[in-house]
Formats: sequence, C-alpha cells, structure tokens
Amino acid sequence: MIGMRLDLPNAKTLIDEVAEAVATRGKEKGIVVFGEADDDLISDKRYDNNLNKLKHTVAFKAQQNHALYIHAYKNERHYDALIKTLLSSFETLYPEALWAPKYRSLVTQPGNALENIEQYYQDLSKSYSFPVLPTPERWNSVNSLRSIGRYLLREERTDEAEQVISRLLEYMPQHMGAHLILSDIYLAQNKPTQRKKILEKGLQIATKRQHPSIAQFKEALKL
Repeated sequence: MIGMRLDLPNAKTLIDEVAEAVATRGKEKGIVVFGEADDDLISDKRYDNNLNKLKHTVAFKAQQNHALYIHAYKNERHYDALIKTLLSSFETLYPEALWAPKYRSLVTQPGNALENIEQYYQDLSKSYSFPVLPTPERWNSVNSLRSIGRYLLREERTDEAEQVISRLLEYMPQHMGAHLILSDIYLAQNKPTQRKKILEKGLQIATKRQHPSIAQFKEALKL
C-alpha cells in the first residue's frame, strides 16, 4: 500500500525499499503494483505525497524490465483497496482471458480436439517459461478435459472424446468419472472388450477407495 511508512527520523519508507530492490535486480523481469483508497488520499496528505514520490521514483523509470502499476480506487476504504490491488496483481500476471480459455471454442477450430487444446497450453507455457497443463477437472465448469470429453461424445466425435478422456486419466489415474465416461465412449464405439476392461479397472479402484461410484460400475458391467 502506498501509505505504508516508518514514522522514524530518516527512516526509509516502503517505497524507498521497493525502489532499491528493483534497482538491484538487474535484468530480472517483474511487476510492481501499488494501490490506495481515495479515502486515504483525501484524509491524510502524507499518502498523496507518497503517491507523487512513487510516480517520480528514478529507480522505477530506469528499469526497462519492470512494469509499474499504480491504482487509486474511488469510493473505497483502506483494506478494500488492498484486496482489489491483490486481485489486480493476479489479473495483470495471469489474465483470465489467457488462463481460462473456452474449451468448446478450441475444439470447434479446425483440427483434432486434443491437439488444439494441448497446442494452446504449449503456447501458454512458452510465453510464461514454465509448463502449464490443461485443466483435467473443474467443478461446475465446461472448461475442463472431463466436460469437453462429454461434449465430444454428445457430438459423436467419439475418437476425439476417447483421446481427451485418456489424457485426463493420465493426469488423474484414479478419477472415477473419467473411467465411467470412457466406458460410455467405448459403448458408442462398439468396443465391448475395452469397455469391460475399463469398468473392471474402475470398479477395482472404487472398491479399494470405498468410493460411492461402486454401484455405478457394477450396474454398468451388467450391460
């Protein structure tokens, strides 16, 4: 927060400390985000002084690898501004538009469904310089491998559905729902041997874990 300071003679403020840290980090890339409520700026002149000081800090201007963001929130109080600044920082680093892609949009593009999804995450990984994988499961959301596998099955794209759910099982080998979905895919593909095998495997895992899906597996094996 812009207003944080040490009220001691000749003491450094938080802004001084951050500016020095940025200046000594060399070529490392990063962002610095400050936020303040307009209520603080109005009620205490020292906050406004710190804001102006921050805007003109030479250390920040000299650093090409660091982006500086300053937010002054209207009609907000002190701690509300802190929460908004934290959320803004995450959005700046990891924009929702990039990190929460619409899976149905990816699989409706030309090409193979799984390849489209994985290519998206490979590009994302490259831009962030660390591995980013597709979301295997996400509660109450269509943007996951499990949900998009179901969608592909409904669209009668069974081969692609099989690939997607198989990848989900690579990430989460004991995922009960994925075993059941894959059995439905094999049923649609008229592959009774593979279907029986995946159901028996799922039942074995469910029994070992005393999972509520035991009855579902037993019922499916009767078909």
